[in-house]
Amino acid sequence: MNRIAITASTLIFLALSLYAQSGKVPSPPPPARAGAPAPQTKRDDLITVDSDLVSLDARVVSQQTGRFVGGLKKEDFEIYEDGKRQEITHFSEDTPPLSVVFLIDMHGAATEGVFTRISRNLEQVLQHLRPDDQAAVMLVDSDRALRQRYDIWLLHAFTKDKKLLGDQSTVSALLGKCEKPPLLNNLPTKHQAIYEAELLLEQTPPATNRRAILTLTDDMPWWTRRYEDSGLFAGAGKKTIAKKDLTRRMFTAGTMFCALVTPDPVWTPRLLSVTKQLEAHPVAKIISLAKGYNAFEYAEMGFYAEPTGGETILATEEKAVDQLTEMIEHLYIRYSFGYVPTNRKRDGKFRKVTVKVSTVAESREGAVKVATKEGYYYPPAGKSTTERKK
Repeated sequence: MNRIAITASTLIFLALSLYAQSGKVPSPPPPARAGAPAPQTKRDDLITVDSDLVSLDARVVSQQTGRFVGGLKKEDFEIYEDGKRQEITHFSEDTPPLSVVFLIDMHGAATEGVFTRISRNLEQVLQHLRPDDQAAVMLVDSDRALRQRYDIWLLHAFTKDKKLLGDQSTVSALLGKCEKPPLLNNLPTKHQAIYEAELLLEQTPPATNRRAILTLTDDMPWWTRRYEDSGLFAGAGKKTIAKKDLTRRMFTAGTMFCALVTPDPVWTPRLLSVTKQLEAHPVAKIISLAKGYNAFEYAEMGFYAEPTGGETILATEEKAVDQLTEMIEHLYIRYSFGYVPTNRKRDGKFRKVTVKVSTVAESREGAVKVATKEGYYYPPAGKSTTERKK
């Protein structure tokens, strides 16, 4: 038996050797029939790509003049994550295309003159967006029957057609003559409109675009937490989103928030003072404890603008058009960075990011201010992307 086995093995070996020496190659498989399913890709054809690259942009302005400081190089910057310096692997003065939502708050007498001026020059303003940018227009106003409830209109879904965005229907809506039915109505707080704008951004491709919300508002303190179908002292229904949860969504999606505000010189500071006192009042805390959430939480526009790398500009009727144009232009004159964090633990936690200009560059350029997002949430374990080998 052993001799037979050895002889068989020898014959097989000799046959394979002769086949290889003949120079023949195996015949290719027959072509697939029309309509036949494509063969499955082998796992060897796929690689897991390191998706840990952190991308962010920053705007650098002179503290003396307030103007953008251009001409800086990669070596002029330092990036820190949770206090630890990171190596900058990607750097550019070019910025990717934008997906931007114009969120217009029509509620408030202080904004009336500003919006009238902007509405008459809207098409001109929108031409400052770049050709590859896409934009949408949303409107929020109080319900005419219930003054403490609010409606949201989606005047235009995302489009690259800037003339369409500034058409007569948009102008009429800005002047208080909106003919479209609301996207959402009877909302208990204007704050919900920011959330709806964020959802619209997150659901709109491409994901590679930078994301921004530009709002025009009177900046009255906005209540954030309310039951959507009940009053202040009721305890049932779906609650509106908390400001910390909305901020987390913005950080995760990379959304920048900017606001052109026209505060009422009398009522805005008064209401802000009353709102702060009310939230801290013992009775308010008892009510919030009973309801299970902070029923007196509020947010100003600066709460979202500064942490996301955006800005707030105080608007005046005479300069409103130029100020909105300036805000759009500020979205482009920025530096873009990328780095792979030294802390690779996928814990889903918040990472604080600081971008600094080096002391050498600052001694050359003078004192500067860097505006960028405060950080990001590291993706939890199991999040990865795949692509085919090149």
